[in-house]
Amino acid sequence: MSTPPSKQVIFEELPAKNGSIGKVVLNRSEALNALSPEMIIELDDKLRSWAQDKNICAVIMTSNCDKAFCAGGDIKHLYTVGPQAYIEDIPFFRYEYKLDGFINKYPKPYISLLNNISMGGGLGISINGSIVVAASNLKLAMPETGIGLYPDTGATYFLSQIPNNLGMYLGLTGRIIDIADAMYCRLVDYHIPEEKFGSLIDDLCIYDVTDYKKVFESYTQEPPPSELAKKLDIIKLCFAQDTVIDIIDALQNIDDEWAKACVAHLLTRSPTSLVVTHKALNMAKNMSLEEALAMEFSLTLNIIQTHDFNEGVRAALVDKDKKPQWSPATLQGVSQEQIDKLFDMRWQI
Repeated sequence: MSTPPSKQVIFEELPAKNGSIGKVVLNRSEALNALSPEMIIELDDKLRSWAQDKNICAVIMTSNCDKAFCAGGDIKHLYTVGPQAYIEDIPFFRYEYKLDGFINKYPKPYISLLNNISMGGGLGISINGSIVVAASNLKLAMPETGIGLYPDTGATYFLSQIPNNLGMYLGLTGRIIDIADAMYCRLVDYHIPEEKFGSLIDDLCIYDVTDYKKVFESYTQEPPPSELAKKLDIIKLCFAQDTVIDIIDALQNIDDEWAKACVAHLLTRSPTSLVVTHKALNMAKNMSLEEALAMEFSLTLNIIQTHDFNEGVRAALVDKDKKPQWSPATLQGVSQEQIDKLFDMRWQI
């Protein structure tokens, strides 16, 4: 059975050797599958139902859009309703973060097939699962510091777990990485060309769940060399610093064009978001995913009411002038009092 094609998410149950495989197709291609409140609720309801259904042996999450798996959450919606109405969006974030946590503990194989743009909230519903497959055209990022936000939907946790400060680099810069770098950072398990996704799903239906690893390995390809690997020494040293200012100073002290470009890029991001991200990733190192999501819930509800979030979304998604006017405009202007206020954990998930 499948839901009508007009739905933002399509659910199917594919006959399989161990019963049925629940297939989820993100079906909002006009918005690059950006997650709307309706999508989050539908996903939560169906995934919880399938988790209890003894006939469902596994779940596959995929996309109907050749341009994207999922571009993230529907951030533009928040800008449209305005700060005065943000309190009404608490249920949306509660649903989203609880869904991300549930996916992480899903009692059956939870397989995500990522293609092209895979960012923000799209990583929350994929990276937090048990098996991540990505196509050759992958464009993966948590770009939130560029819109006055920070990496959420569990990213404070999964970025903090990447060795050698690579997660701190990805979180602060928001840089888009390819399949090679995603596998190097251990965010993706298998590299399988997108044109083989269909036959991969067919084979998963034929084989026993216990043989799934062999199926993935039969399809996977070696990615090209990682570009990040070439800069590991710089990343490992510089992004281990105690503050964002120290990170930038360390990068500036290295005679390397890549390091200089990294500094220039960091200076375009929201200074407040950079400090928030740095603190959140360091805190999450000693947390479980569940604890990290609880932290993110309060942090998100606080930060979406700030100037930088509204200005960042305006500049990136509404007016698209790409010229945000951050306040404060420099890292030196970000006060400890301001950061403490944002990390006030007054909201309970």
